[in-house]
Amino acid sequence: MKIRTRVKLAGIITVCVFLAYGVALVNIDRTMSHLARDVRNANEFGNRISLLRTLTLDYLLYRTERAQSQWLAVFDELRRLLDNKEYRELQREYVLGDIGDKVKIAGDTFKRLMTIPQTVGRNDPEAELRSEFRNRLATQLLLTTQDLRYRFVNLGEEVNQRLIRTLRLLSLLNISALFALGLIVISAGVFLQRSVVRPVLKLREGTEIIGAGNLDYKVGLNTRDEVGELSQAFDRMTANLRQVTVSRDELMREIEERQRAEERLQQTLLDLERSNQELEEFAYVASHDLQEPLRKMANFSEMLANRYQGQLDDRANTYLGYVADGAKRMKTLINDLLAFSRVGRADFTLITADMNDILEKTLNDIQPLMREKQATITHEALPTLKVNPYQMGQLLQNLITNAIKFHGNQPPRIHLSARQEGQEWVIAVSDNGIGFASQYAEHIFKVFQRLHTKEEYPGTGIGLAICKKIVERHGGRIWAEAEPGQGATFYFTVPV
Repeated sequence: MKIRTRVKLAGIITVCVFLAYGVALVNIDRTMSHLARDVRNANEFGNRISLLRTLTLDYLLYRTERAQSQWLAVFDELRRLLDNKEYRELQREYVLGDIGDKVKIAGDTFKRLMTIPQTVGRNDPEAELRSEFRNRLATQLLLTTQDLRYRFVNLGEEVNQRLIRTLRLLSLLNISALFALGLIVISAGVFLQRSVVRPVLKLREGTEIIGAGNLDYKVGLNTRDEVGELSQAFDRMTANLRQVTVSRDELMREIEERQRAEERLQQTLLDLERSNQELEEFAYVASHDLQEPLRKMANFSEMLANRYQGQLDDRANTYLGYVADGAKRMKTLINDLLAFSRVGRADFTLITADMNDILEKTLNDIQPLMREKQATITHEALPTLKVNPYQMGQLLQNLITNAIKFHGNQPPRIHLSARQEGQEWVIAVSDNGIGFASQYAEHIFKVFQRLHTKEEYPGTGIGLAICKKIVERHGGRIWAEAEPGQGATFYFTVPV
């Protein structure tokens, strides 16, 4: 049984015991009040009867007017008492018999006694008869008052006996209440000792043992009350703690391994960053140093063609053309490589700029190409972003010129739009050009990767790689969607 249920049951029993005790006390108090009233009334009746008997003796001895008037006054009081409600209650509670009739007989007898004269003559038979009759009436009156007096004396004794029995019952009730209270206290003490104190001490002992590090210890209380449930929960907690401790050790080992892996990764990133920086410097220096030999090759091949013009055959002129064209293409590749290298080396300062202004400056720079290709460029309202204006202009210029270059049979039509998605802006550059197959969507952003020959579309294949590098430096991403012959759309994002 649950401790809570036991406590409720003990509380209900205690309340019932005290309620019964209270009800018994109320009833006993009421009974004692009634008995006290009965004692008072019985004494009052007894006193009046005793006084009436005394006055009767006084009247019979002295035949005074004072004794007569006092007797009648006491008799009237006694009659009023007999007509009272309290006498009727006494009549119901006790067997009083014909007290009322006896009192009436005493009154009639006294009145008849008062009517008989006291003068008696010698040798007067009538006087003797009156004297004898008066004596009989006096004897009857004395006997009647004596009987009434005995009856009320017995009534008083009976009431006193009832009062004594009630007091004994009250004492017995108090003793029973004290015994019940002591039994409740002892039962509560035994219950607390067995169901609460001992299990709690065992739980404390288990807590100390487990706190010392022994996670295999079990309290083992299998009672069906709250303390037993607490003990079982405590054992489950210990088992879970043991599992958590094992998991924690494994987690600590895993954390240590991850920390070592992160340290290795950090070192690798530092090495990679240093390598990239060295590669950028190498590309910049190498590209810059290659400019002079290429310039000499182009100049000397041009001078050779001019000096020996008309003296060389067609094959020699063709070879000289190849040399000049190769030097020119090599120069273009080196310039593009320098541009790609400068993207990572240039000062990267972000400012809040209006993309509409950057686009307008870019379009002004490529006006000759737009007129040559009859290109139409439209755009929606572009946002104001925190960017590097120079590199963002270079990004827009590369995307727009790339769309103009790969146009189809129709004049180029290019449209720029922007939309906000969460914490970034997505800017799109769409065209009506030749497009490309979807499997090349990532291939085209690599350095020197081309989908067409230089005879079909000139270029070095580094422009989109520069675009990707610029977007990633701004914390965004770039991708393309296209279908062959259906045009292409290039997307790039910039954080809000």
